Amino acid sequence: MGSQEPWRIEGPALKMGRRISLALGVFVVVAACGGSPSTGTPDSGNDDQPSPTPTTTVADTGESTDDTGETNDDVPVSGLGEASVTMDGETFYFGQTSFPSLRCDPDMFGVFWVVLGQIDEEGNEMEDGGILQLVLVGEGSDSGEKGQVSQATFDLPSREQNWIADPEEIALGALEPDTSQVDEFTVDGNTVSGRASFFERETWFAWSAGTADDYLVATATFEANCSG
Repeated sequence: MGSQEPWRIEGPALKMGRRISLALGVFVVVAACGGSPSTGTPDSGNDDQPSPTPTTTVADTGESTDDTGETNDDVPVSGLGEASVTMDGETFYFGQTSFPSLRCDPDMFGVFWVVLGQIDEEGNEMEDGGILQLVLVGEGSDSGEKGQVSQATFDLPSREQNWIADPEEIALGALEPDTSQVDEFTVDGNTVSGRASFFERETWFAWSAGTADDYLVATATFEANCSG
């Protein structure tokens, strides 16, 4: 996907109301082609929060067991599932790592919920790797009825980047419309794929503090496949 034209910032910055916690989110394995990062411009008059496209199907979920029927705690690398995110032609991989509380649930009360650590192409845990998280709310789910929205986040500590797709951040951060949201996703059994629009939090903080002229925004594709 080609690079987007830069958006320049005008006017005073607004302080973001909250930070996204990378230890508690949920995420997914990715598709082939993503968007290029560009600069963003806040719009202080925008309070609308766009809704993501709902899933088309939701699958039953199960846990992996050994031959005795007991839960197998010795899960190999990427045993919970595998995921990837592709942005600006570069793909980042996620799976089973030593990060606590990892999970990959295709149907957690109508939500496709994933938390996976960063791995290399061979499935090995990366030193100082980030976390991919996705919460994808299915159409008609109890979570959706209670107002939960789909969101996706992933961080790249080696680059000091934290990418966020959460429509609630649009009003909180006075972001441009449609720059922080899950745009669409499709669930097929234990697999999900989709597209999201992200803003980069660290560059937003620099902009809001007046030390940068703009912040980064980009579109990325993702997909995830849960095991078992």
